[in-house]
Amino acid sequence: MKVLICDDDSATRFALKRVLLRFDCSVVEAADGMAALDILCRTPVAFVMLDIHMPVLSGVEVLQAIRSSPQHANLPVVVISAVTDQLTVAELIRLGVDDFLTKPLKAEKVAARITSIIESVGARRAAAPRAIAGPLDGSRPLVIVDGDPEFRHFVGNLLSARCPVIEAESGLDALQICLASAPGAVLLGRNIGLLAPDLLARKVRAIPHCEETRIVAVLPKGEALPVSHVLMFDAVMTRTFVSESFETQFEELFVRASPLRAILGAFPLVQLNLVSAAEQVLGMMARTDVSVVAERAEPPSPGEVVAVVTVNLYSENSALDVELRCSAEHARRLAARLLDVPESDVTNDDGLSAAGEVLNIITGRIHKAIVEQGANARFTLPQMFEDNGAEQFRQPDLSLRFETPEKDLSFLVCLSARVVEETETV
Repeated sequence: MKVLICDDDSATRFALKRVLLRFDCSVVEAADGMAALDILCRTPVAFVMLDIHMPVLSGVEVLQAIRSSPQHANLPVVVISAVTDQLTVAELIRLGVDDFLTKPLKAEKVAARITSIIESVGARRAAAPRAIAGPLDGSRPLVIVDGDPEFRHFVGNLLSARCPVIEAESGLDALQICLASAPGAVLLGRNIGLLAPDLLARKVRAIPHCEETRIVAVLPKGEALPVSHVLMFDAVMTRTFVSESFETQFEELFVRASPLRAILGAFPLVQLNLVSAAEQVLGMMARTDVSVVAERAEPPSPGEVVAVVTVNLYSENSALDVELRCSAEHARRLAARLLDVPESDVTNDDGLSAAGEVLNIITGRIHKAIVEQGANARFTLPQMFEDNGAEQFRQPDLSLRFETPEKDLSFLVCLSARVVEETETV
């Protein structure tokens, strides 16, 4: 895997190169933006590590050129900078960066981020988006892969009336089954041996006769897929021994698709863009690492700051509501970091504005993923308010929590979809 490092500081380039060599990456270097673009014209690379403040062409200008090039528009870019200017950060987020490393660099953090970006690049290459929807073919077997025999038997007994069920104790057993047949679906659970779920999913998707096999991750409640694994799976189910709960999830996925499931089936990159955009936008604005940690199902707390944006999908006769929630304290803290002022100088209105700005950028990335697949869609301006608990809580179709390592900032991003008879006015 070839990587371009673009930084006018030779010591930074040297430090990054040393880390990249640990991952068997080959490295090409550029000391300014013009040299970087020249290299990109001549040399294919897997991703770019880009400084912001450079002579000749700045990092922002290089990123603008990359995103405007049809050949390089989707090239992963990791920004490396100590920049904290609000306008610059907002422009970087708008253009779309895949990760952000703050200077001064720390070797262990750089290594962790490079691991993540390499996994993400690999997932994108191995997992071309596909739209799979509609009922499961009852004549094709369903494979349940899980190290717990009780859970396998539970699933088998529950679903055997709907379709043939094959139990696999390990990932290797499941791969053998898929090589010999064409399952309608594979449910990947826990403790499946040396062949990890993401690698097994990648191998199954590479089998020609399994092209239409739906691959579903079965995760414990509160656990979320890493962003680098999102594209490997068609859906996620919550692991449960409660028959009614499991059957409800199964029916939503394989019998009667919900409006959100229909949208995610038609536009597979939506969820990936949601996770990656939220991690990047919140991280850059908060000037720290932010990652998805879990799903949250409990009702919100009164007093939470809420921002909502609606994506109207005219061609699909549906609407997608994207919502961001956090405590008023965390909204003010985010605003303080974004404005580079003490928290004591920030008002609740500043917190509402920060939440709205974050969600507007995240939704922009989701909207881009939809229209790039040919759909006719537009999104509204964000609506911001404080939830006083007066209205009945409506459980979102999908909710993901994002946190900093210190847990001093925590945000919930939710998706809800609905069918509309007549497209709502924008």
